[in-house]
Amino acid sequence: MTKTLGQRLKERRLAMQLTVKQAAEMLNMTERGYRYLEADEKRPSIETAVKIEDRFGISIREMVNDAEHSA
Repeated sequence: MTKTLGQRLKERRLAMQLTVKQAAEMLNMTERGYRYLEADEKRPSIETAVKIEDRFGISIREMVNDAEHSA
C-alpha cells in the first residue's frame, strides 16, 4: 500500500524530532495549514512542495504520484 503525502510528512517530521509548530515554521506556514497537509485534507502549493522536498526530502515526484493515486 502506498503511503500518502500526509503519512510520509508525519513520519519524516517525527524522525527529525520536530513538533508540528517547528515543521510549520520550516515551511513558512501556519500550524493549522501544516496539520491539513499531514491529514491529507489539502495539497501543497508548488512553493510549499519545493520546500517540502528541500527540508523533508520528499520528492515532488512522490507528491505528484500520490495526488494522481488519490484522485
